[in-house]
Order: sequence, then structure tokens, then C-alpha cells
Amino acid sequence: MSSHLKLKRRDLIKGLGAIGALSSLSVETLMAQTQAKAPLRLLIIPTQFGWGLTPDTNYLMTFNGDNFTFPSAISNLNKIKDKMSVINGLFGARGWGNAHDLSYSDILTGSVYFGDKSSPFNTHFPTAHSPSIETLIENRTNKPAFRFSATYRSWGENFHPLHFDMNAKLIEPHLNSNNAWNSHFKDLPVDTGSSNPIISGSGQVDINLFSFLKKSIERRMQGLTSAEKESLDNYANSVDGLSLKKSPTTGYSGKLKLSFDGSKRDPKQGPALDIEDFYEMVKVGFANNMTNAAILSIGDRVFSSKYEKFHETHSHGNTDIWWSTRNEMAGQLVKFVQELDAIEDFDGSSLLDNTLILLTGEVATGSHSHNFICPLIGASNWIPHGKVYYSGTLTTGFSKNGAMKHFDNERYVAFEQWSNKATFYGREVADGTLYHVKTGGNTSHLFQRTWNDLFREICNLYGMNLTTFGLPSLNRGDVIK
Repeated sequence: MSSHLKLKRRDLIKGLGAIGALSSLSVETLMAQTQAKAPLRLLIIPTQFGWGLTPDTNYLMTFNGDNFTFPSAISNLNKIKDKMSVINGLFGARGWGNAHDLSYSDILTGSVYFGDKSSPFNTHFPTAHSPSIETLIENRTNKPAFRFSATYRSWGENFHPLHFDMNAKLIEPHLNSNNAWNSHFKDLPVDTGSSNPIISGSGQVDINLFSFLKKSIERRMQGLTSAEKESLDNYANSVDGLSLKKSPTTGYSGKLKLSFDGSKRDPKQGPALDIEDFYEMVKVGFANNMTNAAILSIGDRVFSSKYEKFHETHSHGNTDIWWSTRNEMAGQLVKFVQELDAIEDFDGSSLLDNTLILLTGEVATGSHSHNFICPLIGASNWIPHGKVYYSGTLTTGFSKNGAMKHFDNERYVAFEQWSNKATFYGREVADGTLYHVKTGGNTSHLFQRTWNDLFREICNLYGMNLTTFGLPSLNRGDVIK
């Protein structure tokens, strides 16, 4: 029976037409109702000290053309590598102040000015100067973004400055699942009638479709051979399975309902349980067309009860403890991805096929790298799976007499001797002029493309037609086109 439940609606309708259970006109009518394009959903998961996906670490991804493998230290991601492509890679903020603190406001905006080290929010954190990506999607789709934080915080604040509105004012995320439930799920209307649509808006499919299909199958059973009846019965089982999955749920109009009552969640239940609830809220929110964008940020305190000296082992090196927590988070993500893949979206494909998941952080590793390798998980209806997008790297190099050996003549990159390694990476200062930002030390190369480039292209998948995202200097070319 379980194999039948994976049958997609369009395949079911075609099959019923092929065996004569539906007339050709009925097939055309029902197929037309399933052709509406489902919207793109976006989930970004920033985590404290990064996911470890970078060329500047002790466990490396391997690449061979479009083939890739995640390292053993975060091997859980290999379980879903057939559901993704990879960008190799993207460059983040670096070059002044504390590598963590200067980056928080930049993660989702790409708009922190060079040299900024503080703000009215906190003397350790600079602020952004343009909206964050989920705000742009929220503004475009007229659906609220989900902003969830599981102890992603430091310096005495309850949250890091990640989210900014259309006027670049700071937005506070939901800090526990009870608070998030009260905001997004508590006041939704009750759906009590079977005649109500499963999904509102374009492409809605009424629950009566399944009743119609079942009755049509029953009429065709008369006079069939045993083999034909068995085949038709399999389709009937599929109809039952699809009908069960699509039944309206109490509390709101949609496919899915939460497995918990958020009003009874203890706000102090802890971040480990909050993360599980947050993932489920994102899943239900995406499945029911409640939102098109979600941010789930995860901090080091989620695991702090399990390890001694957690901060020291995570913020200044890629230790075994550091990697074990990356792989644990990857395991949670794999479960979420598999659940999305099992849910049929209203266009007949899986919900995962219309959901893009990105992994990021204020740094890429505990050793403070800002070279990110970026998996593009899901969204096969929007981005092909099984590809590697190579952005190229700029590398430093000097002759024995100290003369410059390599350089790039574009306005935002230059090289200069600094010890035996150096790069300069430009971004605007507050007055709009370009400043060449020194980076170096343990990094002898940097990726040519930035998170701004990827976010600009994602926004344009939503029909925004942006030419820049965040600071103009950080828009350097195509990534996935």
C-alpha cells in the first residue's frame, strides 16, 4: 500500500484515463486543474560558526565535474545529495573587526558598510542598510515570512541582528515555538467543511475530486477481468491515500496540521525542542501556502549542555566536537528534507521540488573562513539537481623579490604584499566610496562570487527583476544562470 501513496495526482489521472475509468474530456478537465505553477519557497538556515562547507577546513568536499561528495565529518548530507546542486563557492564579509560580529547583519542583506563595528542595537554589532532577503520575498508575495531563532545570539542579546524591514529597521525573530505559534498559527480560521478547498488561490483542487474519482472507479469495476480489477483497485487505493493526505484540517485551510498544540508549549522548553517545532512550522507553513520564506537560525547553546568548553571548541577551531554538532544538525535537516519530499504540492510535484534550502552562517567554519561552499537543496522545478556551479577563485601569489605576481584589474579587487599572503576585497564605506578590504592570514584565495549574487538571482525567481542586491560592489556576476 505504501508504494501506491507516492503516486502523483497527474499520473493517477492519466492512468485512470488509460484504462477507461475516466473519459478523455474528464482527463483533460482534471489535468488542467493540476497545471498551475506552484510558488517557490525559500528556507535559509544560518548556524553559529557555520556548517563547515568550505575549502578552508580539515574535512573537505570532493568535486569531479558535476559529481560531489560531502566529507565524512558531515556525512549525513550525502543521504540527500541527489536532491541538490552545489555552488563552489561564495564569499562572505571579512576584513575588519570581529569575524563573527561584523557578519550577522550582513548574512541576509549583504549591506554592512566596511568599517562599521557597532550600532544602537549593540556596540558589538554593525547594522544593515537594506532589507533582508526574506523581507523582500514577504513584500513581493504579501505573505508573512517566518523568522525563527534557536539561541542564535551573543553579547547579552536575545538574538542576532539578521532581519531587516524595507526601511532597514531591525526585526526581532520568534525565540521559541510558543511565541511563533501565537504569531502564525493561533488565529487562523477553522476549516470544517469538506467542500472547502484544500489550497486557496490559483491551482486549488477541491476535495470532491477524490470522491468523483472513487465513484468513477467503482462504476468501471463491473464486468472486468480479475487482472483488470486488481489494476483498477490499485488506483482506488491511491485515491484513498491521496484523499487522506489532502483532507482539510481543523484550525486552518490546508493539507497539513501541526502535530502539537502550540498554546501548550512551554516557552522555556529549550532550543533543542524548539528546533523540532520550528522545522514542523516551516513544513506546515510551506505546505499550506501560508508563507514563501523562512529563516531558521541555530546557535551554539542548542548543544552546550552536552559538551564542556563548548564556545572555545567551536569558535576557534574545527574540532571533532565542532564537526559532530554539524553532522547532528545535518541529520535533523535530512529528516526535514525527506518529509518535504513525501508531501505532494498542488502542482502535482513534491513540496521539496518547489522549496529551496540554503545553509550559511556568520562564518563558514570555527576557524573563521568566509569562503562558503553552498548546497542548493531541493527546488528541482527551479534549479536543476546534480550540478556544480563553479564561481572560480582569485589567488594570491608573489615572486621572491616581493613583486605582485597575480592581480585582477576589476575595480573591487587588488593584491598587495602582506606577510606571504594577501588579498583585498572591496565594499562601500558609509559615504559610498569603495574601500579595498584586506584579508589574508590562513586564506590564500577567495571566491569570485558573493552571497549577494545568489540572493539577487533568487529574488528574480520571484519576479523582482533586481539588478543589485545589497551593496552594489558585492554584485559581481551570475551564479546559477
